[in-house]
Amino acid sequence: MVYVITHRGLEPAGSDGAWGESTVEAFEAQLRRGFGLEFDPNPCFDGWVVWHDGEMLRLTNGVDQRRLVDIPLREVAGRQFGRGCVGTLDEVGLKYIISDLCTDLMDNTDRSVTTCLKKMKVLSLIAEHGSAAAPSAMHLKGERQSAVLIDLLVEVLRRHPVAIPKLFIFDVTQTSAVALKAAMPELALAPSVSHAYDVQRYNACVHRTLWTLEAALQGARDGLFAWAWVDEWDLAADDAGARKDPPFASTCTFAALRDAGLRVGLVTPELHSSSPSLLGGESHDDASSKERLFARIRTIAQCGFVDAICTDWPTEVQAMLPE
Repeated sequence: MVYVITHRGLEPAGSDGAWGESTVEAFEAQLRRGFGLEFDPNPCFDGWVVWHDGEMLRLTNGVDQRRLVDIPLREVAGRQFGRGCVGTLDEVGLKYIISDLCTDLMDNTDRSVTTCLKKMKVLSLIAEHGSAAAPSAMHLKGERQSAVLIDLLVEVLRRHPVAIPKLFIFDVTQTSAVALKAAMPELALAPSVSHAYDVQRYNACVHRTLWTLEAALQGARDGLFAWAWVDEWDLAADDAGARKDPPFASTCTFAALRDAGLRVGLVTPELHSSSPSLLGGESHDDASSKERLFARIRTIAQCGFVDAICTDWPTEVQAMLPE
């Protein structure tokens, strides 16, 4: 069974009228449709917000350049982005959210402030609407993996035991994976697995979170991982212009990970071509046109070795999956 993970809750990519990226409305809507979530916890001064960026630039149209870690949660949670608002990972700091914000979130039949605040907590949404069979993917970016932040994240996760079987954490370094498993053995973790050349080119810009296939297989043998997050940045194989043949995201890679006892999640090519905030200047050729992108995704979806596909096009990818 292959299931779909919606990248930052996007649906459909670039569509007018869709809920805003990484908003609680988008997340709840996608969970209710049976999709998993890919989401990014980010530390503020006094709690965790669920927003991809580490600063306020996009939330303020470039006016505010402050880092989230320097800002109290109440200045970030509830910010409008598109047709939705930014939520929190947890309840910490929510007592500061003003009642007017809650009124904006509630429909005509539910005027409860408690319910409103619950809707702002992404872990609560996952606990209520998510599925252990189709878990969500928490993207713990490398710059958020200091020992202090790992300890704080564990404190949050322990408050949400119902959500834990319904998610896995990916992009972990080896140090973070060891610390998280020691603190919470029940956590499912995943390395971001990439071609050795991608690791060489891009690992610095993601704070050393990329794993080669060989390293990921060793991590599986060491009992660190339940999942693998296959991340093919582009199709280049070297500086001389050679191409990956076959592409790294191939049945060969998937089968090796499956044989190690791992479930396989896949990043689709558009996330390294059309997604906001590209890191390394990468440009995946298979996202050069919608037709080429969908052909590649369809091949992967039907290969029989992939368990989850993370995409900006959840409805379209769902239609490609085998019965």
